[in-house]
Amino acid sequence: MRGWNGRWGCTFSAGSAICKPALLLAAIYAAYAALADTGALAQTIAFPERPKLIAVLSPDNALSEGVYVGGELLLKVQLLSKRPYEALTLHLPEAIPGADMRQTMRPQSRHVRSYAGEGYVFEAALALYPLESGTLRLPSFRAVGAVAGADRKADDVPFVASTGQAVDLTVHGIPPSMASDPWLVSPQVTVTETLVRTTHDGTREPVAADGANVRHGDIVHRTVTISAVGVPAEALPRVEHGLGRGYEVALVASEASTEFSQKGATGTLVRTWDLKVGGRAVAYVSPIAVAYWHPVRRQRLTAGVPGKRWEPLPLDRDAKAAVLMRDALDAHEYRSLAFAAVLGVLSVPVGMFALGWVWYLLPSAADRTLRRHCLASSDPRQWLRAANDWAKAEGANPREALAYRRLSESVFAPGASAPPTAELLLGSLRRLSRRARTARIAAILPGWLGRILGTPRNL
Repeated sequence: MRGWNGRWGCTFSAGSAICKPALLLAAIYAAYAALADTGALAQTIAFPERPKLIAVLSPDNALSEGVYVGGELLLKVQLLSKRPYEALTLHLPEAIPGADMRQTMRPQSRHVRSYAGEGYVFEAALALYPLESGTLRLPSFRAVGAVAGADRKADDVPFVASTGQAVDLTVHGIPPSMASDPWLVSPQVTVTETLVRTTHDGTREPVAADGANVRHGDIVHRTVTISAVGVPAEALPRVEHGLGRGYEVALVASEASTEFSQKGATGTLVRTWDLKVGGRAVAYVSPIAVAYWHPVRRQRLTAGVPGKRWEPLPLDRDAKAAVLMRDALDAHEYRSLAFAAVLGVLSVPVGMFALGWVWYLLPSAADRTLRRHCLASSDPRQWLRAANDWAKAEGANPREALAYRRLSESVFAPGASAPPTAELLLGSLRRLSRRARTARIAAILPGWLGRILGTPRNL
């Protein structure tokens, strides 16, 4: 077996290796190096009868010149065959020591037609990010499966394909020219910004290129978007806004996202600051720049947006007064609505309490019937009969009332005690009725309220 020359080149079929001459493979891999897209790569290959497993490294000079710590190393694996796959297992490592590994695309199989022939491609892509300088060893990949026979009656043909030997890559550390900057390695970094001003009346409009429409007291929303190719979002530096002169600055939003594709990762960081323009005649807004290392050019580059020089217009005092008046009216209306809402909420329990108190004080139909019978007759026996009817209607025990007991004794044991007066009997039973109502209220209210009201006592 042979070493790597930018790509794996050994093909194994049914367990036996078929190694190409080194010079011929070097020429083929050099031609592949000019094709970064995996689809373009597949369309230049004559599909073999026996499946062939190849791997492509990007950047193309990774084997010869090495990579940088934290830099993206894109690894594309393709299995080529002239016949469709009936069974296939591609053995990918779960982790590679010394590198952070991400899957940039899900393994997929597709049918390809091109001037070079017709066949089937199974491909996968990984992104590797070295964690430390030194040597990074990339393992060999292996595919096991079977392809369809030459015709429908033929049996499936098993195969085993491998990319060959493991390969060691040189991982460079941080160059001295980047020692004072946050480390970021990428072939392309872009920084853009948008500026929007908010006036005293709440309207929003873009800031003119020369800042001619900026006024004292405005709040300018400065949104800066940083996008880096080959860098996950978590590796992007969290840039800060300079203090400058003539304004106050505060960070209000920060959002990061990463988009993976077969071409690798693209990280995006969006940060928004609010700049409150002060009372100075001139405001100097600080620039925002990001330093990064270009892995191919091997030099420090900078991307950013320039600073600004604004001469804010004077404060529009009439507009400011109108805004303050409107805010005061809004606040007054809000307080009125809040008071009405609170009053409405409090009126519900107060109304329920009032209705309950009225129900507690007013005599019931049974009370009125008892009073009518007691005042219409002077016979204690009629009173006793009316009191028993009242007790059934109210669901109360009349013997808890002292006046009822005296009335009962005067009827059933004449001479033992004098009967009570009608008013005394009505008052005693009325108090008993209220106690019974209190007990019913306590039974339906929460336990703590029931404990406060207590249980009825004998009268």
